[in-house]
Amino acid sequence: MPPKNFSPGLSFFLWSLFVSTILIYQGLHNIYRQKQINQVFNTAPSQTLGISTKTSNCQIRGPLPDPDCTPGGVFSDKTLEQICVSGYTQTVRNVPLSLRKQVYAAYGVSYPPPRGSYELDHHIPLAVGGDNSFANLWPEIGEPKPGFKEKDVVEIYLREEVCAGRIDISVAQQKIAQNWLEIYELKMVNAQV
Repeated sequence: MPPKNFSPGLSFFLWSLFVSTILIYQGLHNIYRQKQINQVFNTAPSQTLGISTKTSNCQIRGPLPDPDCTPGGVFSDKTLEQICVSGYTQTVRNVPLSLRKQVYAAYGVSYPPPRGSYELDHHIPLAVGGDNSFANLWPEIGEPKPGFKEKDVVEIYLREEVCAGRIDISVAQQKIAQNWLEIYELKMVNAQV
């Protein structure tokens, strides 16, 4: 039995106020997150893609490749209409064993590496127009995190955004080539809220 002074109208008002506050907070937070994303993707691209200035003594920089060896490379003849078709990456993935060995040797990593320790990575993923050239390949570490599995999260996100028209493909290519961790950290912070 409710107390004598209980008012169902007051209870409804307080509940409505609580729900409204949460919705306003979520709306403001979503605006803030979108501003963060826009800030990351609205800075001018500056990296030259496709030109390696080194082909030996390459240094892995934690979860990032040596930018002189692996600046990233893209297929110049691929369109969004081609890239955004399901199964596209299987049609263009073609890294000969000789190139795999060359990339691992350039980074001083024995081939084949122990299972799960490294993955031959397309620095700019095939899913956003990356190519199979030396300039776009490197042995990416699995551990410590973030490693190749975490970069896969970024690759999937970028493909979805590019194919939905929310991020320009050339900007996505530049951003992942410059520092995929910036995108990963932003995405992970947003996913936790």
